[in-house]
Amino acid sequence: MTQSKPKTIIIIGHFGVGKTTVAMRLCENLAPNACVADLDIVNPFFRTSDYAERIESMGARLIAPEFAGSSLEVSTLSGEIDGAIGGYEGTLILDTGGNPDGAAVLGRYKERLCERGYICLYVVNRFRPESTTAKAAAGVLKEIEESCGINATHVYDNTHLMGQAFKPDENYLKEIIKLTNLSEYEI
Repeated sequence: MTQSKPKTIIIIGHFGVGKTTVAMRLCENLAPNACVADLDIVNPFFRTSDYAERIESMGARLIAPEFAGSSLEVSTLSGEIDGAIGGYEGTLILDTGGNPDGAAVLGRYKERLCERGYICLYVVNRFRPESTTAKAAAGVLKEIEESCGINATHVYDNTHLMGQAFKPDENYLKEIIKLTNLSEYEI
């Protein structure tokens, strides 16, 4: 499946499905014309800000909360996000926090994201308790979309367990696609 490079890729999903891993894969594929914005203000224990040196070594840009990487964790967003949505020429990758609470921050940028144009990747992992079935995964998506006001456009199966990646389960993915009307995304 050939996909054109979108101006913005929004990454949503439940805690622990691998949103940050997906953001990093996308950054690697799109660098140096990529900018990753760390929007995780809910569960900042594994976030794109942790990969600042790697992102910069690719020639890509990172937008991170002011206190990311310090021992002080404050739920803040960088003011640079507004500027990137308004004027970044490459692909902007928005790595959100998990679940509806983590995605809610997108509501702040909804109008401007719609103007810019985006795809919204719903990342799933069938080994996470909240999405072991396609029906459960579809339910989580509905909650996230209601929270942020942005609808997912694509689904990406990032199934992994304890650092080991697994081949996507075609039946699981097909059922999610059937329940949600999303398109599959390939990286």
